Amino acid sequence: MQVAAREALRRATEESVDATVAAYQDGSACVELIAGLRGKDHALTLSLRRIREGMSNPAARGPQMPPTS
Repeated sequence: MQVAAREALRRATEESVDATVAAYQDGSACVELIAGLRGKDHALTLSLRRIREGMSNPAARGPQMPPTS
């Protein structure tokens, strides 16, 4: 039972990480599109880049679960 639960947790974590990476990449592409349209020094571009930096910082994503052995 514990082995199955651990495997389900591992799969769910992997899916979550994959979804997070995909969302970051899509968001990052949108930020760069806006930067291309508005300019790299436009206030919106700068604001979006600050938000993006927070998304790429793992410590800003909330508490982490300890690794299981």
